[in-house]
Amino acid sequence: MTAIRVGNSFTDVFDPINLPFADHAIGDNTTVNGGGTVAADASGYSTLIAGNNVAQNSWNYEFFNDGVAAVAQLAGFDPTVPGLYTIELEAFDQACTSLAATSINVQTIPLPGTALLFGAALAALGAGLGSRRLHRRGQVATA
Repeated sequence: MTAIRVGNSFTDVFDPINLPFADHAIGDNTTVNGGGTVAADASGYSTLIAGNNVAQNSWNYEFFNDGVAAVAQLAGFDPTVPGLYTIELEAFDQACTSLAATSINVQTIPLPGTALLFGAALAALGAGLGSRRLHRRGQVATA
């Protein structure tokens, strides 16, 4: 399951595996990397989940926070809102005992702020190169 803290105001639990249907590659502990089976429909997905213990998946939350593919738990996720986003992942066994957990903090800065910061860095770089060039010209002129 993934617990989502978006900004500082939204928390919910999103289980990316136990869904009616998803495009995850499913297998077991002997499945080689890239060798999982992807279900073609909800019935096939349910069968694969029930019979296996490994699912490879990756989700871009922005793809699932609105529109046709919306997942209710991600409705409050908006990566254009500045703030700290904490994504927590926890794995459970069949008895719902936590086996492992990890998390990552992502700091978002809206594009205009990022563009200004990038522009300032380029201006500083240009000023540094320009003064170096003028300094070299001065050395050549005095030699």
